[in-house]
Amino acid sequence: MSLWLERFSPALVSAAAGAVYVAFLRDNDVPVGIHDLFTATISIAAIAVGFFAVAKTSVVQLADESKLISGLKATGRYEYFMSYMSSALHVSFTLAVLSAAGLLITFTDVDGKKDAFLAVWTFAAVFSLCSYIRVVRILNVVLDSR
Repeated sequence: MSLWLERFSPALVSAAAGAVYVAFLRDNDVPVGIHDLFTATISIAAIAVGFFAVAKTSVVQLADESKLISGLKATGRYEYFMSYMSSALHVSFTLAVLSAAGLLITFTDVDGKKDAFLAVWTFAAVFSLCSYIRVVRILNVVLDSR
């Protein structure tokens, strides 16, 4: 995968997901259990925040001779990887905050605010998933190659 595609694929895929919501799904009724989805998302996103915070701290403390650090530096991806970990952490926190806000919204109103919120939430959820996949994929490539 090219570096450009690796860097921007989460944003591109997320923007496409948000656009799909706006174009095709905004006229649908919001499911009755949407608040359950937000509650579950808060839990998952909070776990991801903790995981990525601990993982980034651990990676920073590893010696340069470790398999992970030497592999990342040998491929020139160390700085990018650290940036990707930060991105995953930040977007997980953002998703948790958006999901908490979603618990406070009544989705029975028929106005554009619901659509805007759900489009932004969809963007954040898909961006989170893509960020997790990007970090895990790089870890697998580096650790499997040694």
